[in-house]
Amino acid sequence: MSKLPARDDFFKCLNTKFRIFFHAEKTTEVDLVEVSEIRRKPRYETFSLVFLAPKTILPEQKIYRVEHDVLGNLELFLAPFEENEKGFSFEVLFNQKITDAND
Repeated sequence: MSKLPARDDFFKCLNTKFRIFFHAEKTTEVDLVEVSEIRRKPRYETFSLVFLAPKTILPEQKIYRVEHDVLGNLELFLAPFEENEKGFSFEVLFNQKITDAND
């Protein structure tokens, strides 16, 4: 698998459309509505994304194929966490080990 985009790459795409394959052959347009700040822990750094999807999809937690005009093709684990009048919110969490010269 190729390297995932960095937090700043996603931040540059905030409020743009992504296409997610909620169904095998059909994409659904969703909005990237939130990119968190990086949270640092002793050996890890984390950040999260929030996508807003329409109510027409089944809110299921799993790995989805995701496409974006700038970031390309990705496979991301999306977890639904909220439903409101606009649709379903899905979160993606990135947790990356911080490496140093001693590792």
